[in-house]
Amino acid sequence: MQKIVAGWISTICCALLLSQAANAGPPSEEVDCNPPSRWETVAEAAEGRVLFVGEVHGNTETPAAFARYVCAAASRAGSTLVLLELPPHHAPAIREAMASDDPRTALLSGLEAHWKTRDGRGSVAMLDMMGRLMSLAKTNPELSIEPFSLFLLKEFTTPEETMAWAASLSADQIQEQSEAGMAQEIRRRSAGYDRTIVLVGNVHAYLAVRENSSVPSAAMRVPGALSLRVVHDGGESWIHGKEKAGIHSLTALNPNAEPTNAMGLSARYAPHFSGFLSVGPISASPPALPETP
Repeated sequence: MQKIVAGWISTICCALLLSQAANAGPPSEEVDCNPPSRWETVAEAAEGRVLFVGEVHGNTETPAAFARYVCAAASRAGSTLVLLELPPHHAPAIREAMASDDPRTALLSGLEAHWKTRDGRGSVAMLDMMGRLMSLAKTNPELSIEPFSLFLLKEFTTPEETMAWAASLSADQIQEQSEAGMAQEIRRRSAGYDRTIVLVGNVHAYLAVRENSSVPSAAMRVPGALSLRVVHDGGESWIHGKEKAGIHSLTALNPNAEPTNAMGLSARYAPHFSGFLSVGPISASPPALPETP
């Protein structure tokens, strides 16, 4: 737990330092989205609501499946907002990448620090997913992509003050700040959109308090939210484990034997989730940029 808290504090400090440094119709072009099967049922239920997709970071398959679902959902009439688990200070770089002729390359340079993160959120697969979503947005002006991961609700003048305050908090208090901050940003940013789709670590996507935590998740703080748990058939993921960051083997997480490349709503996942997104066997996706020595 101490390592988790230290990681949160490091992320907070990095975000603050970086931040100090620096209506149309559906798409006009036909796009082959290849969405997961039964996506229409989920999309219909998620109209006018916030849909969370709770993943295990650091694998190749989940970001790809998420992008394919977004592609299909955004083809429906109305506006679509995609929210990604990045700090809000990355918003200017995301806007610049959206306007670039080569969004992927612009993302790689504009969010350089993020792509060195070791917890799976800065993976090659996430970079590829964001590049694809931005390419889709170029043909669909009603598709928007924004960051939302606000770690602290309290503001300080300097990063040093923030770190000193954060270091005084317990793990649950840090988690409370993270979940409340995420929910606040999601509620604020989703206002006015016909649908909002959020990709987030599965801890933040629970619709009921987990057994080993007393802190309500971000999804629990968003009225009317739906939440899908990403299920998989085992494999490898690039994550920050108990000892080190790198490739870790994961046992299957698919208790209902859902078919690969499928999604749906099901009471079998209640009360913690509304349904599932099944991605099959998973493979590790390393950071898009290596860690600086």
